[in-house]
Amino acid sequence: MTTATERLRAYNGNAYDAATNPYGLDGIGGMDANLVQAFNDMGEVGASATSQTAALSVALFTWDTGTASADPGSGKIRATSVTITTGSFTLCASDTDSGGNVIGALLDTLFASTSAVKSRARLVNTADATKYIDVQVTGGADAGAYHTLSVTVLAGPGGFASGDALALGWVRTGDKGDTGPTGGVSTVFGRSGAVTAQSGDYTASQVGALPTSGGTLSGAVNFSGYAAQSATLYDTRYTRVDKGTVSSGTVTFDVSASNWQRLQVGGSLTIALSNWPSSVGASLLLEIVNGGAGTITWPTISFVKSDGTTQASPTRSLQSSGTDFIQLWRNGTTVYGKVI
Repeated sequence: MTTATERLRAYNGNAYDAATNPYGLDGIGGMDANLVQAFNDMGEVGASATSQTAALSVALFTWDTGTASADPGSGKIRATSVTITTGSFTLCASDTDSGGNVIGALLDTLFASTSAVKSRARLVNTADATKYIDVQVTGGADAGAYHTLSVTVLAGPGGFASGDALALGWVRTGDKGDTGPTGGVSTVFGRSGAVTAQSGDYTASQVGALPTSGGTLSGAVNFSGYAAQSATLYDTRYTRVDKGTVSSGTVTFDVSASNWQRLQVGGSLTIALSNWPSSVGASLLLEIVNGGAGTITWPTISFVKSDGTTQASPTRSLQSSGTDFIQLWRNGTTVYGKVI
């Protein structure tokens, strides 16, 4: 409990940096490194720390299976769609949490930003972190005894049953800043004065493929090692790489291929990792199906235990018939892991 509480105090909305701000939620790698862990920590301390979790933008409810856009009842939350793992719908959240605390003002912060996407949120079963949905909040309203939240699903298997204890945690999107002055080009790649092409510059066709005002990018854009600075990303999705069923030999997870990869274990095998970025933090979500069906030989990973220490193997046995999620992340040259 102490470790989770300390991490919750350290999470912040500033730019992520593995060396100087490892608990940042903004910037390159911030969401990947900290979002899943932050919501897990919120769920862990939520049942016994109502006042603290309120300050950290998390609210506790029980799941109601009704689908009408109406008051779900004190301490409850519901969706206006039977299918909550895809598409857009409305969440109806009581202004009183499951502990009897009035949280209407807290729910207002979910949609208080002027940005098109107001916040990113996760609704998760506090007793089973594998049952969750990730959504972006695009609007909301105070309906009296409850709040309505317009959401679009980003990911998650759902799986909530009537009466399940849930935690709704969120990170706000900041308000839009004022539009600054515009003018001619003064520097290109750090060079001032007359602009001439040099080795490593983008070609005219590459620059022309990027919309300068509005518009839509068509096809993949490869930055080839360059950083996209001061970028605001909306509706970000991961593409899952499925390794299929493997019963022996070595399975290599290429981190550059996707941040979310799946493997069904059919027998004893060895897992390897490749292509971690060298200069920025990165994370990888492993979806392991039937991981207990054989002996898995792991690469060098520091699996984090509840007391903050580490060990060389997962902190609990994987299911022989079922799915486990393992979050991996690298800080410097050390790869850490946690069964979630």
